[in-house]
Amino acid sequence: MDDALKKWVKSLDGMTEFDGVKITSEPSISQTEKWRYWRCGLEDKSAISVNIQTKTGGEKSSLAINHDKIQEAGDLEKWRAFWKSFTAP
Repeated sequence: MDDALKKWVKSLDGMTEFDGVKITSEPSISQTEKWRYWRCGLEDKSAISVNIQTKTGGEKSSLAINHDKIQEAGDLEKWRAFWKSFTAP
């Protein structure tokens, strides 16, 4: 999990926006025994949470991106398409 989080953070080094929407809060990182979290807020008042956990067997981790608090219903499909095609720089 820690390696996956480090790779995520490193891949975003210097990034200031997602799909043209500026990051407005300094990304935060937290952890529990079973999870690692990376979170930030965006200019459109939505929020991104990256959740990392170890898969069964302990050999690999999974990383999930949640995009919450999307204000406009019409933006759902726009963000869904963005995240489906997203590759970290």
